[in-house]
Amino acid sequence: MANVLMCRGGLIMRVEKTDLFVGLPAPVARDVLRRFDSEWADPAASDDILAANGVTDAETVLQALADAGFLQSSGAVCEGRTAWMLTTQGSALAQASFGKPITRATAERHVVQIVERAREYNAEPRHLFTVNRLRVFGSYLDPTVMRLGDVDIEAMYVRRHPAHDFSAAAREYTRAQGHNLPAIKAMFWPEQELIRVLRGGSSAINITTEDVDNLTDRVVTIYERGV
Repeated sequence: MANVLMCRGGLIMRVEKTDLFVGLPAPVARDVLRRFDSEWADPAASDDILAANGVTDAETVLQALADAGFLQSSGAVCEGRTAWMLTTQGSALAQASFGKPITRATAERHVVQIVERAREYNAEPRHLFTVNRLRVFGSYLDPTVMRLGDVDIEAMYVRRHPAHDFSAAAREYTRAQGHNLPAIKAMFWPEQELIRVLRGGSSAINITTEDVDNLTDRVVTIYERGV
């Protein structure tokens, strides 16, 4: 079944699992783009996915995705590589789902559970982020859709430490979790951990950090800190 990707004002594209994007199968291109967001990210964030699919020159593929309108340069360079961020079109493709559909009852359970996980995460003082808001969008909001590709969630969160302290705090936090990573990777690891915590291991939950008001005007807040 095709995925229809939406943005404000209409359709962007219709995507099939067999489609190719800059030579990558649609699910692979989707997974690559999910490693980025609307702010700059680790340039090597998707290297493992690309390597697993036979790509030896990740930067060339990322540049091709940028040329196709899915990524744009943040203006930053890390370790000699461009730090990319998602465009609106890239965010739409990153939200595509090709998995087995889930029932509405399962989707509703996922929504309840992700709110519980956000509260539990915020209650743990050792974490470096605070989840401020979760919003659901997409097919979940159409009550006539009884089988969904996934549950689309926008997650908004903030750092608990001042910006000038975060790099050191992230390295210390990452080491405390048993990971000895290079400084640039350690800086992104706590955020990646947060996304994994929110997803709870479910492939049926799609989390974006993009402001979905740029994609759709149909959103519902399911969690807001302090409310």
